[in-house]
Amino acid sequence: MNSGDTVRHKLMPLVKSGKVPYTRRVYYAEKEKAERLDTVDRELELIEKNLKKNDIDIPENGDSGESQPDCAVQIKGKGKKTKIFKTIKYPFQYYDIIFAVFSIILFFYDVVSDVLLAVHYYALDRWVAFGFTTGFIVLPALISNGQSARWYLVDYEQEQKKLSKKPKTEVTPFRIWALRIFFTFPLMLGPVVRHSEFIYHGIKSKSGSDATEKERKKKWHHYKQMLYEDTDAGLVRMFECFLEAAPQLVLQLFILFREIIENGVDGNNDLVEHGHMKIIRVVALVGSWIGLSFSLTSYHKALRAMQHSELHEKYVSKEDQSENHKPKKQSLLATLMLTIGYFSWRMCEIGPRVLILALFASKFTYFVLVAAAIHWIIMTLWLLCQKTSFYGEKRRDEVIFNIILGYAMIFCFLNARDGHTRYRAIVYYILFYAENIFMLGMWLHFGSEKEDWLYFTAIGAVAGGCVLHIVIQLIYYKTCHPKASDIKIFLHPTEQYNCYQSICHTLDQDDDQSSAANAI
Repeated sequence: MNSGDTVRHKLMPLVKSGKVPYTRRVYYAEKEKAERLDTVDRELELIEKNLKKNDIDIPENGDSGESQPDCAVQIKGKGKKTKIFKTIKYPFQYYDIIFAVFSIILFFYDVVSDVLLAVHYYALDRWVAFGFTTGFIVLPALISNGQSARWYLVDYEQEQKKLSKKPKTEVTPFRIWALRIFFTFPLMLGPVVRHSEFIYHGIKSKSGSDATEKERKKKWHHYKQMLYEDTDAGLVRMFECFLEAAPQLVLQLFILFREIIENGVDGNNDLVEHGHMKIIRVVALVGSWIGLSFSLTSYHKALRAMQHSELHEKYVSKEDQSENHKPKKQSLLATLMLTIGYFSWRMCEIGPRVLILALFASKFTYFVLVAAAIHWIIMTLWLLCQKTSFYGEKRRDEVIFNIILGYAMIFCFLNARDGHTRYRAIVYYILFYAENIFMLGMWLHFGSEKEDWLYFTAIGAVAGGCVLHIVIQLIYYKTCHPKASDIKIFLHPTEQYNCYQSICHTLDQDDDQSSAANAI
């Protein structure tokens, strides 16, 4: 086994199975680790050779060190040479372009509607509302686009390292890096840039021929870049939505409820004179709600594509090329059903949550921050106990990422690990809905201004959203989940410590693989 083979052999399971790693940053960390291990392996191999020269027996340690055969071997069948045909299991489809374009449209829709809302608050001299609305536009944009720009710098540094080792390596022109940074940070268009690159690499992965090995490698390169840009775009957009759209939803609903309580159903007199202000507020609220739910859907879609990003290599004679060896394409109907199901699930989860937070804030104001902070701390500590591995051995980045995920879990459940998800989901949703019931009960009990329509609407929305969320989630897992047929309805909570392993610590690799097939 040569040096390159050893590195590939030591990489994370996703790489060894032919799948693309979660993100480029994970790949960098795992590759550096593999290269360090490769150096140790070569030193041990040299020691082993010296021992054999001196006729010293080497005890077996249970690891044969065998690797898979080199795929470059030609195999003969029936007197005719066969070729290796590489196929991508889930290739880029043209409806992926529609999905990406819709994400870009939602991004501009959300930003423009919030800016118009801030402008009208300014025109009405409502400085507090203007300040908070503007703050929830600017700060999230700085943070999310700054993170995206940082990722570009990391990618650039890795490319330069590769160039220093292999001078003939084809690299991205510097002007492209400059344009990426310029549009990402000063112009705050990070998600748009990454979605655009996703479309570009996706089209490139489908165009051209497979006549030569060089062309096939180039298409595979574009396919990997497409997957990376899809996950990066989804992650940047999701973080931007949780930092901007989620608090913006709570803020605008809080302002609306305070106006109803203080001025009645007709609202503030200033708003009566500016009737279009109400329309803009509704448009902004709907845009933030849809944008947040769709960002989760987009990221979920990217992760699904990443999980199934296998490069199949088969020994197939030219005579045997048939439909069986073509890439498997998911039907448009199946994709729409999966997308609509997941999107509806998230809308029914997030909608009642932000509604009850806003109602609670309208009565108790700053105490909602205390409740949110307690939930944030609990979720962060729980994620730390799960020992997630988004950044490999970089513990500082891992902790920061867990803190960000903990904040996002104020509004909805995010699965941070493989394996049986149901126990983690049960624990989370028990706390989630207990908080919702408590905050709704406090608002109903201590609310002195009784607007019957508002009370009944709030109770109906929270209760109805809860029921719809659970029903849609169960239907999704039994009909739209990629492994729906393998999902068991009932699992024994103590068998192989399923419950404890799922909630409290990382599964071993063998346990993880055995449980993945039945994961919820």
